[in-house]
Amino acid sequence: MQTSRINKVTKNATVSSVCKVIDLILNFIVRTLFIKYLSEEYLGINGLFGNVLMLLSFAELGIGNAITYSLYKPIANEDKEKIKSIMNLFKVAYRIIATVVLIIGFALVPIIKWLIPIEQIPHVQENIVVIYLIYLFNTVTSYFFTFKQTLIIADQKQYVVSIFSEISSIISAIVRCIVLVLTRNYLLYLIIQSIILLAGNYILAKKIDREYPILKEKHIYKLEKNELQEIINNVRAMFVFKIGNVIFSGTDNIIIAKIVNIVTVGIASQYTLIINSISSVIGQLLNAFTASIGNINAIENDEHKERVFYQVMFLCFWIYSFICSGIFVCVDDLIVIWIGEKYLLSKWVILALVSVLFFDGLSFVTYTYRITFGLFRKAVYIPILSSLINVFLSIILGKIFGLAGIYFATAIARILVNNLIDSYLVTKCCFHKTALKYHILYIRYTVFTIINTVICAQMISFLPLKGIFQFMLKIILYTIAYNIVFVICNYKDNNFKYIKSLVFKMFYKSN
Repeated sequence: MQTSRINKVTKNATVSSVCKVIDLILNFIVRTLFIKYLSEEYLGINGLFGNVLMLLSFAELGIGNAITYSLYKPIANEDKEKIKSIMNLFKVAYRIIATVVLIIGFALVPIIKWLIPIEQIPHVQENIVVIYLIYLFNTVTSYFFTFKQTLIIADQKQYVVSIFSEISSIISAIVRCIVLVLTRNYLLYLIIQSIILLAGNYILAKKIDREYPILKEKHIYKLEKNELQEIINNVRAMFVFKIGNVIFSGTDNIIIAKIVNIVTVGIASQYTLIINSISSVIGQLLNAFTASIGNINAIENDEHKERVFYQVMFLCFWIYSFICSGIFVCVDDLIVIWIGEKYLLSKWVILALVSVLFFDGLSFVTYTYRITFGLFRKAVYIPILSSLINVFLSIILGKIFGLAGIYFATAIARILVNNLIDSYLVTKCCFHKTALKYHILYIRYTVFTIINTVICAQMISFLPLKGIFQFMLKIILYTIAYNIVFVICNYKDNNFKYIKSLVFKMFYKSN
């Protein structure tokens, strides 16, 4: 069973990560042409509407996580009738959600012009409301197809979704680049993106129907009353959780637009594009563990669950420590080579951005264990409290320190709320222990990252930046230096030894 899980994790992680790397490269190409052929205001509009639609997603109520959790045990037990019943409930719920999002989305139309005053976008000729409605269309239509992806992901086959999504992304990127070069028409750019996204979701949904023919069967048993009530209770808990989470994640650009200006949203989006692109690659790698962790939490004992917990936490530490340190040291060089010095931000802003990424990364293991263990109701108010602290601190620190203050507020809220409460719930409910070991490791990992970043930054500071080749040399030397120090400091750690043995097994198996 363990070997099967490792094989599935390896396949999901490899395919998903490769696809995300390709996606990252394509996004950079599209963004470069976007900057060249359209004005900075369009970047700000992209970032702002992305946040607005993220806020609208509260209507999803967290049904996805609650129903995914309810699928782990039926899939493990091959209970096809239960799977059919749960997926039918999922389908009906998402159709209702799509309708709710559409209604709320139309109701927000009068607010759009307030968010973006016309004097802030002198170079934007398209109607802002039309642009917003295209974004809304993309969000609403996705609910009619993406619910099926939950089944194949819960069945530890995320690689299928990754492959189909990447094919759609490649086609979309190519066509959008052609449109930008030939027409410089932003509306046509958005329409093409919407059509290809819709077609990709439709084709993938048909693929899932063929792989899981039970989804097309007409005879479906109703869930038993206690099973339905458990799902409803979890959804209620996730509803409150989701509201807080989307407020937390979706307000930064809105606050920046109001406290600073819409152009700053666009400039900051260059850094957030790089960070989010890298984060999405890591996310695909780590999300490959989620279904397997759900399987472990469904059938294994506490000792096994705890051992895997700290192994995954160590892996997150290694990955995010290396990546966040690298971004802080090298991202300015990339920006200069890519689009020029006028898009540079201060080191304080970069430190704040990588702090958010690092603390989000370390919280992956506690969050994943909490949702795969079904602790929805116990964590219901975490995002509400976190989002209130984030918005309050963002306004205060934003007015005092500007852009850096807004991002530091996000990092502080993550540490104060998500880390403390999630770690308490998981260690108590999953392992029946205190969170002391977790917090000691959390502090140790954070201090190590800071010290190693300073060391590596000094080691490569002598390299002048004269072009892409020097930049690549800087990346290579940083990678070698950081990981040598990491291995020297952690080679005796049992979690390091386990991960090293897994890598060797996978390497020898592939050869």
